[in-house]
Amino acid sequence: MILKQDMNDYIDKIKAEFSPDKIKNPKAAVKDMSLRLETPEITALLVFNNIEIHVDPQHDVFNYWLNLNALYVKEKS
Repeated sequence: MILKQDMNDYIDKIKAEFSPDKIKNPKAAVKDMSLRLETPEITALLVFNNIEIHVDPQHDVFNYWLNLNALYVKEKS
């Protein structure tokens, strides 16, 4: 099963909640580091260990690093 979904909404949420101008050295809760994905066949839970967002304002480049800690998949009946 291939799940076609990008990470844009999740990354936008993380950027808004943990913006460097709001929080210095943020500590995120498990709920913030988790993403639930669903299709008619499966439910998946991705749990990230670390998320880094790097911005190069001179070149308008954004780099995102998501370190996946666990992936849980449940098949629907």
